[in-house]
Amino acid sequence: MKVGDVIKYSPFGGGVREVVVTEVSADVKNGEPGFDGYLVGDPTHEVWGYASQVIRTARVAWNPDCASCQREGRGAFMPPHDASRRCKSGAHAHCSCDTCF
Repeated sequence: MKVGDVIKYSPFGGGVREVVVTEVSADVKNGEPGFDGYLVGDPTHEVWGYASQVIRTARVAWNPDCASCQREGRGAFMPPHDASRRCKSGAHAHCSCDTCF
């Protein structure tokens, strides 16, 4: 997990939140590693969590010339813009095969 990643995590209160990471910390609270960020679509709703609560991380390299990137917007949770070098499904942008996503 790094700054700029879009993650899904499960807070102790239940449910799942989608967050844009703004800071990664070795000691977010009580000596545990974690993150600070804001909810996708609401940069005013700041949150924090432990690294152990992270369910999924998606690194999205936003490309302003890509129709999917423009449609979804920065920080959207979707497969990475560039396919994996090991992709066997055509290696197209935002490929959602098991290798790429």
